[in-house]
Formats: sequence, structure tokens, C-alpha cells
Amino acid sequence: MVGRKDDALGRALSVRAGEPPFALEFHADGDLLVARLRDECPTLVVVGLRGRRGTAVGALIRRIKSWCPQLPVVVACLDESAPGREVLHAARAGAEHFAFRHVDDFPGVLEALVMHGVDESSRQATDGVDDIGRARARAGLRRPQRHVRYAERAPAAVLGMLPASVSPLLRRIIHACVATVPPDTVDDLAASISLPKRSLAREAARRGWPSPHALLKWGRLFRGAAAGVSARVEGMSWQEAQWVIAVEAGYGSVRTASRAFRARAGVGLREIWREGAAALLPGFLAAVSHSPPNRLAS
Repeated sequence: MVGRKDDALGRALSVRAGEPPFALEFHADGDLLVARLRDECPTLVVVGLRGRRGTAVGALIRRIKSWCPQLPVVVACLDESAPGREVLHAARAGAEHFAFRHVDDFPGVLEALVMHGVDESSRQATDGVDDIGRARARAGLRRPQRHVRYAERAPAAVLGMLPASVSPLLRRIIHACVATVPPDTVDDLAASISLPKRSLAREAARRGWPSPHALLKWGRLFRGAAAGVSARVEGMSWQEAQWVIAVEAGYGSVRTASRAFRARAGVGLREIWREGAAALLPGFLAAVSHSPPNRLAS
């Protein structure tokens, strides 16, 4: 749960007498929660929502879903000042459950959701599912849901902006990096374009391109850029879109993503949000247009 034991949400959960039939784990801020999710997925996550905080809460929910897409998220609306627009922000970000103060019993809502998960696990156990099967089911929380993400439209958006002078091999590399399931390593990149890793490295060196690892980094930037401009076109605010750019580019925070875009392409996230992949083209074309090294005749 995001919050402290002595804040409004923590007090609301401790009103009921006796110990709840589930364990509560409090995290002071969203960064600590996301770091925790990298190690283990809980049964569910509770996020408090107050008035005019819908954008920040929506960004946090997107970060949570980027690590555990199928993890249930409960949004606890702590006061009456949260308008419907703020609740809609959280719903669009992926929150499945909402509890409203003075209307819902927060501990009762959590108990029902937690016990539902326990009942499902018990039913599977009685059906003869072994420990490995239950572990696989638990790991399913980390499997991505089959819904359209912003970056799934990235290949057409990016490849259409590349000039005709870009070689077919370089197009294949960028296409692989912005695909629905992008490569995480150079080995994955080489496999996705059906080229041995050593051959890919030799081709990059022969043509005077950056290393395959650097090309993979460029591909991540293009993926984030395409996702960011798609989010803007669909009406997402800048505060939320910058998180979309960071997550789709493979970074854990907006600050890290901003440094990466500036260091490699010389542009900021707001330029990426406005112009998309076009903002990356000058830096990218300069990086891949270096003349190949001269070779001495033997």
C-alpha cells in the first residue's frame, strides 16, 4: 500500500477491531513501492486518491502495471473533493477497483478481494495443482495483458519517418526495437533480425555505425518517442505522457529517461512529446552517417 500507517488511509484500515486476515505493507512513496514490485508481486496494491491528484496517481498506476500488468490495483478515494475527472484518470491508467470514503468499508473491500484470491488458490490446490503450477499462476501477474499499448503502433510511426537513404539493415534493426515485444539485449536483437551476433557487430563496424548495444539504445528511444506522441494525440496530459515515454523506452523513472534522451539525442522529453520520432532523427542520422574506417591494403 502506498502511504503511511498514520495517514488517512492507514487510519481507515485500522478502524476495525482486531487483526485483519491479511498483512498490510506500507510504502511512503511510489518509488519504494515500484522497487518492491521488482522483487515480488503482492496480492493487490492500494493507492490513495485525493482531490487534484488524479494525474500523479494515474502515472503511478501505469508504473505499477508496467511491472505487474495483472496485479489488481485498488484506488481509495479519501475525500469528497476528488472529482470524476480524477477518478477517470486512475481508471484509464488501469485501476480495476475503487473504494469511496463514507460509502465503502475499506477493510471490508480489501478483505473481500484478498479472500477471493485465497479461495482461488485453495480451489486450485484441491484440484491437484502442485507447487510449481501455483508458482506459475502467481508469476502470471507479471505477464503482460493482451491490450493495445501505445508502443504497438510504433513501427509504422517510426519507419515512415526514416529517410530513403537509411539502409534496409538499419530499418530492420529499428523495426525490431520498436516492435510489440522489443529485444532486451544484443543477443535478442540479433535473433530478431535473423543475424548472428558477431555478424551484426561486424556489419555495424564495417558501415561506421554505432555498436549494436548503442543501436539498441537508439531503438528504445524511438519506441518511447512513438508512444509519447501517440499519447499526446489521444489527449493525455504532459504529466502522464512523460511517464509513458519513460516506461515504453525501458526506463524506471522520468529523470533517468530525460537524461538518456538528452545524452544520446540532445532533446528533452517535452520535445519528444510534441514531435515524436522526428525529434530524434537529426541525432540518429548523425550517429549512423560516420564514414567507415579506412582499411590498409594487405
